[in-house]
Amino acid sequence: GDGSASTPEPNLPLLPADGMASPTRAVLTPEGRLLVTDARLRMILRLDPVSLLPDQALQLRTKPTAVALLGKRIYVGSPERLTVEMFAARGGKPLGDFGVGAVGYAMGIAVDPAQQLVFVIDGQSRQVKIFGAAGALVRSLGGPGQDVSQFLTPTGIAVDTARQEILVSDYGSPPAVK
Repeated sequence: GDGSASTPEPNLPLLPADGMASPTRAVLTPEGRLLVTDARLRMILRLDPVSLLPDQALQLRTKPTAVALLGKRIYVGSPERLTVEMFAARGGKPLGDFGVGAVGYAMGIAVDPAQQLVFVIDGQSRQVKIFGAAGALVRSLGGPGQDVSQFLTPTGIAVDTARQEILVSDYGSPPAVK
């Protein structure tokens, strides 16, 4: 899968997942289900839309911090490996990772399906890193000398494709204006 085809409904390996222990991030699938990261269980959980209980799960090697879905790929933030891991949306097969040396701590991930871009909040550098769907770094936003101001503590991200805007939740105490 190259990630460029329409997004299929994720079909993860069936694993015991009786509940959630530490849900942190979620993304909506094409059929209206939620994929949720669970750091304590080291899983991505697919929730049943009626009961909101896990009906499928994908076991991970590390604690996930972020999740996004683009085309035939699930993107998962892996702060222990300092990367973004990719998995097949159908079956959960590992497809590799990206961001080695470019992502310090993936706090949030959003996608732009039309442009085939993956936006990653790097909590370590306090920047938004923009990657192609296969993982090539396109550019960074929010660092010193960039065309946007420095982020204080970026934690969440969304992409408004209609308005062509990147929305970043950022908190902290801004420097005093003199």
